[in-house]
Amino acid sequence: MAEYELISNRDKIGKFLLRDPANKIYLIGDLDPFFFPRTKWFAMSHAHEIEELALLYEGDVAITLLAFPDGDVMNAVELLEHFASQLPQEFYAHLGCGLMKKLKSFSAEEDFGTHLKMLLKEPDKLLVDTEEKIHRLGVEDEQSLLKLYEKHYPGNYFDKRMLETGKYFGYFENKELIGVAGIHVYSPVMKVAALGNIVVAGEQRGKGICRKLVSTLCKDLLKTVDVIGLNVHSENLSAITCYERCGFEVIGEYEEFLLKRLTN
Repeated sequence: MAEYELISNRDKIGKFLLRDPANKIYLIGDLDPFFFPRTKWFAMSHAHEIEELALLYEGDVAITLLAFPDGDVMNAVELLEHFASQLPQEFYAHLGCGLMKKLKSFSAEEDFGTHLKMLLKEPDKLLVDTEEKIHRLGVEDEQSLLKLYEKHYPGNYFDKRMLETGKYFGYFENKELIGVAGIHVYSPVMKVAALGNIVVAGEQRGKGICRKLVSTLCKDLLKTVDVIGLNVHSENLSAITCYERCGFEVIGEYEEFLLKRLTN
């Protein structure tokens, strides 16, 4: 008989997730002490062994559910239905493909389409040359960064706490920030990182700036982590091409939604 529980044992969760680190980078990274206090973990177990897991991350910007079936998709369905009443009235969700169609307790208020999971498999493709126009960003650069996102990446999910990690790099032209590459997840403890918040000013695109920024960031991250991944919309062909040139490969896909919990 299946057992359902809210779980907070980091070692037990980590043991389950590390069976497939490439596909579970975001979840593994959230075991880091920097992120873990903002997490809730929902588990389905048999004989006290986890068989399915879902994560609810309560960030400053948004609340997001991550559920990627580890095997039988119906296990994930049963897990989410069991805990439906404990989920927020409205939240973002990253779901394994096809999972949403089987859920009865939620409706999709917005469908953000299919996204690809990419993994850095060929780090030798990262650019080697140091770029004088690229500098590490800190909390003092927050306003410049927000201005860039507002103009060239509206709606971008940016948690300003991430600047505290020191894993954001900016590209400057005449002292103006025109490009940035950062992270959504970074855990030197769990040895994983997920790139995010990457953008180049519209008029500056096509000049190789994105590849330079991503290469600089990845080389820096590889000093402290072993696994680097990222998520990208399946229709963002220019970004996918850039990442492929940096040595990333597509390893999976999932769907993003804004969900509303239905009430009886």
